Amino acid sequence: ASSAWRGLLRAPWFRALVPPPALALAVELPHVLAVHLLARLAGGEGRGGPGGCDVGAKTCPRWLSAVSRLSLGVNLTNIFALHYFSGRANDYPVEFSQWHLGVYTFLAWASAVALSLVGHCLTSPIATIAIRVGSWICG
Repeated sequence: ASSAWRGLLRAPWFRALVPPPALALAVELPHVLAVHLLARLAGGEGRGGPGGCDVGAKTCPRWLSAVSRLSLGVNLTNIFALHYFSGRANDYPVEFSQWHLGVYTFLAWASAVALSLVGHCLTSPIATIAIRVGSWICG
């Protein structure tokens, strides 16, 4: 199936038929479907329980729910953390090694989580107030 999909995406008649923005989305389609199937197999339908998400009879731990809420902030902050670590904090050239790759990856991820948690704590009260004021005005 994978080679057939790649063959279809490389076919000249398909490239002429499909515009480039749609082709860029078509390349990601198998990944999106695979993630969707994994989520469906895990049973994560978002039926919130007392500990966060509810998967069958089990509940997810609160830290997993918190990381899920922070995931967008972590992804956005990770870009800036990587730029900071590679450009500012590292003033000397470093030879590539698996150890350095692992350490920089962990440091970038940990700093992104910490920064997104701070950002969430700063903006959450403002968002809560805005939602309450909006619901008071509208209804």
